[in-house]
Amino acid sequence: MSSKANHQQGNKLSAAERREKVASLYVSGASYRSIADHLTKLGFKTSKSTVENDVKAVFAALDKKSLETISEFRGVQFRRYNSLILANWTEAAKGNIKAGELIRKLMNDMNDLFGAKSAIKIEHGGSVETVQVAMTIEEWKKQQSERRVQAAATQELFDENE
Repeated sequence: MSSKANHQQGNKLSAAERREKVASLYVSGASYRSIADHLTKLGFKTSKSTVENDVKAVFAALDKKSLETISEFRGVQFRRYNSLILANWTEAAKGNIKAGELIRKLMNDMNDLFGAKSAIKIEHGGSVETVQVAMTIEEWKKQQSERRVQAAATQELFDENE
């Protein structure tokens, strides 16, 4: 049933039609109140709370669809990685360094794909900080050095203002 037919039959929109209009207006930057007012002016009495609920429902549906798409992508990628690993496994087991290195890289990529990298604890100056394994020790040291420089500069500003 079209919106025009709904309009002629008592100013009702189906929930799906209303949500489509609400989503379009919301993404364009309209507020909940202005969307409700706009739909009411078109003859479809709509409250601000209905608009809020519609926006939440639209985004929940998008989130669910996104998660399904991501899951499908991960499944395809897993099968690709697994095929490449299996194709090179025998050579790696025989001592082929290139095949072994390829397998190691593929397994690392699989860990990234599934978020399977664990955090490690690094003790530094008596404090313990957790960082992702993806950050190298050199990157972490550089980050800590930059933080110390920023802290010293902040302290100097503080001392000057006293």
